[in-house]
Amino acid sequence: MPFRFGRFNRSAWTLLELLLSLAIAALVLTLIYSLFHMVLSAMRAQEGTRSRSAEVSNILGILRDDLTMVVQPEGDRGCELVLESGKQGNPPAFHRLDLCSKEFTERQEDSRWHDMVRVQYRAESSPTGIRLLQSRNLVVGPGMSDEPVTNVLIESLEGIHIEFFDGYSWTGVWPPKETNTLPVAARMSLQVSERGKTTAYEIEIHLPSGMVVAPEGRDGGIGE
Repeated sequence: MPFRFGRFNRSAWTLLELLLSLAIAALVLTLIYSLFHMVLSAMRAQEGTRSRSAEVSNILGILRDDLTMVVQPEGDRGCELVLESGKQGNPPAFHRLDLCSKEFTERQEDSRWHDMVRVQYRAESSPTGIRLLQSRNLVVGPGMSDEPVTNVLIESLEGIHIEFFDGYSWTGVWPPKETNTLPVAARMSLQVSERGKTTAYEIEIHLPSGMVVAPEGRDGGIGE
């Protein structure tokens, strides 16, 4: 009796169909992973930018507090306000800032009582850019004879600029030749690299103890 082939019911996948389905699934998963990686990288970059912005703002706040409370006792050369900057650039690059400032602590509830500290800020080059260093020690009281400890406030800066206003013009060098008073105002700028471009964070403050410095041939005084 001859053998006859019956009809074949193809309810299962062939090997070619299975391989094609796996390839399509792999492509879809790759696209989903790429999209997820892009979103995650953008979120991390945004978080890093916010963190960097907060760090720079905090450093500018420290500078603002020290300069707002700056003091210069008469005859005390150790507490003379000194600002050094480069000779080129507008504004010129910051080098060093020396000052004495009032410092209030939590234990000093009465604002009439405070510590006086000697503070130095200086810029230093590093492989990743410019770093800002700070050293501070007490002028009077326990610890005044200790060597000041230097701390790195912030690193990887593109630039640092600090200028004082004498009542007539901004300058990157202090004190002026005419007098040894305090400036009327100060402005500070820190430049950082964010997402391939340079961003400048700036503040400008008034110095309550400052006095207008009159250039030669001009009258000057407080309130001019």
